[in-house]
Order: sequence, then C-alpha cells, then structure tokens
Amino acid sequence: MRWSTAWQASRIVGPALQALSPKPYNCIHLRLIPRNHARAYPWNKFGKGVWPVRKSGSGPGYAMKVFIVEDSIVVRHRLKEMLSEQPSVEVVGTAETAQGAISELEARPPEAIILDLSLPEGNGFEVLQAARRLDPRPIVIVLTNFAFAQYRDLSLQLGADYFFDKSAEFEDAVAIVGALALGHDVEE
Repeated sequence: MRWSTAWQASRIVGPALQALSPKPYNCIHLRLIPRNHARAYPWNKFGKGVWPVRKSGSGPGYAMKVFIVEDSIVVRHRLKEMLSEQPSVEVVGTAETAQGAISELEARPPEAIILDLSLPEGNGFEVLQAARRLDPRPIVIVLTNFAFAQYRDLSLQLGADYFFDKSAEFEDAVAIVGALALGHDVEE
C-alpha cells in the first residue's frame, strides 16, 4: 500500500501505522478538515490536517517521556491509563497546577507534554511559555475543553505543536503521542 493512499483513511492511529508499511514515513494525515467547518479541529503550525512526527529516541526498549499537566484527576488518570497502553510511551510525571508544572518541567524536562489550558494557580499559556524555554524543547500537545480558534492560534503562537478538543478528540491526542514515540522524522 502506498502512503498517499493510506492517509486517505480516517483515523489511522497507533500500531496500525506500523502495519501499513515497513518503510519510515514523514507525515501522518489523520483527517482532512473542511475550511469552512465551524468546530475547532486539531490544527498545528504545519498546516491543517498534517501531523508532523518529530524524531525521538530509538532502539529496543526506548520509551518517550511524557509529562501530563491536567487539573482533573479523572482525566489525568485516564490519560495515564491510555498512554501506558502505548508500547513506547512512559509517563514520567503529572501536575495539576500551572506553577507545579513549571517547576517540574524545569527540574526534569520531558520529551512531550500533554497540556490543559485551564489550570489552578495560573493557566496553560504560562506553562507553554516555560516549555518554550526548555532545551531541548519538548513537543507540546494542548488538550482542552476550550477549543476556540483564538486559543488555538495563541497556543500555536506560544509554541504548541498540536491542539485538540478534549471533548471530541481525546483519543486523537493519545494516538499522536503513540505515533511520535515511534521515533520517525519530522518535517520542520
């Protein structure tokens, strides 16, 4: 199967990506979004509907280190549970406040961050600004119930790589982390 035809399928995620072809890939097209669609879909700084994959670690036993910033204990638990099912993902920490997240990220920078925008003691935009100063800069995946165009645009401007509506695209965010953990190259 050629990659160009594989991407036409809606929601190709996780291990299914590996099964499609043995060769490496550069972009995953999870879905094409109509320009006039009113709902805030996950857009990223590389264009609508195109999901770049940043090269992470490699080799057997490698696990991408992911940090979760979420104020809801139920959502935090569900994210940890779903990410633990991904073979190459390790959740290295969680925070429920913006200030707690910033201090943890500065102490132990992860490779990826799943970030809610609505947090006690600050907000997700403050965490985004702190993440942008980290070296190496982690991949930031915003997962929020406030999936409005102005929040999406500001998130991407502040350094977010992905933006997802928590109520409708929860699984897509987890699938992107799984794909990133596979360690394929990214178009930057």
